[in-house]
Amino acid sequence: VLPLENKMKYPNDFKKVLYAGMSLVTGLYLSMGILGYLCFRSSLKDTITLDLPENEGRLVNAFLILTQLGFCCVYFVFMADNLQQVYENFYGDKTPPVQVFVVILLLPVYLIREIINKTHTDKALVYVAGISDLPIFFGSAIYAFEGIGVVLPLENKMKYPNDFKKVLYAGMSLVTGLYLSMGILGYLCFRSSLKDTITLDLPENEGLYLAVKILFSGAIFVSYGLQFYVPVDIIWPTFKNKLPEKYQVFGEYVFRTILVIITLLLAVSIPKLGYFISLVGSLASSALALIFPPILEELTFYKGYSGMSKLRLLKNVLIITFGLLGFVTGTFVSILDIVEAFLPPSPTLAPSVVNTTLPLPFTT
Repeated sequence: VLPLENKMKYPNDFKKVLYAGMSLVTGLYLSMGILGYLCFRSSLKDTITLDLPENEGRLVNAFLILTQLGFCCVYFVFMADNLQQVYENFYGDKTPPVQVFVVILLLPVYLIREIINKTHTDKALVYVAGISDLPIFFGSAIYAFEGIGVVLPLENKMKYPNDFKKVLYAGMSLVTGLYLSMGILGYLCFRSSLKDTITLDLPENEGLYLAVKILFSGAIFVSYGLQFYVPVDIIWPTFKNKLPEKYQVFGEYVFRTILVIITLLLAVSIPKLGYFISLVGSLASSALALIFPPILEELTFYKGYSGMSKLRLLKNVLIITFGLLGFVTGTFVSILDIVEAFLPPSPTLAPSVVNTTLPLPFTT
């Protein structure tokens, strides 16, 4: 629509063309829908061409296929043109031809085709979990979004720290969109069989999906060092000051090794990814993200309570209350689930059989 307006000889007439076109399209949709339903009634399929007699429907289907594939071609060119323009804005004359961007789009388009091909509607899908599942969800969600340990060092290292809010809002918006899309599409694709991480639901014998799993594992491997940096940076100086200078380098290696082994032992002890994520999120991340920041804000800006400061106090009290509620319930439920996961299954008791040869209390 927008390219059409830009190419018009008289752009001021665009509204007239738009209203006329939308009226025509709306009329066609309504007439096709009403007439199609009156013709085929309860046997109406997803597209009306499937309800046509076989011979008459072939020609219509041929043009329908041609139209839809034509749309797909146009979409390829449209995306490639825009990406090329964005690239040209940064790199100028070094911009490759549009055909290169079309080829680059092949993989993402193929992947979205696979997702849509596997996604289907199921009336048995549970769209909202029960209240008993909310503590686990709280822990998992807080775990996913909490990143204060690496966010603050990032702000401190920025060349222009005043722009940090813009970077934070943009990053959180992008991450939220990715989480929502992966969660919704993953659930629609694999339904109730969804495992703790969506990569475990991908097919096991196809090269593309195996490559995805390997790349994800590699990304997490690199991220381990990033997450590991924070506790080392906090704890090690305390031990460093107690060691002679000539042993400090060796001591740091030993210290890092011990911390790695501790994380490994915890992972071996609780190899339940979903429960582990919820436990860490509820126990630690909720305190860092929801409990400590409001408390620190009050301690920093307290100058008595009047006017806006009362609203700030109310906001912080609500956030702390919500955080404490999630902290307690999420941690409690996560620990219960972990304990239940390691308990041996209870044996099935056989139904008792009444010995009818003995007199019952109320028989005569």
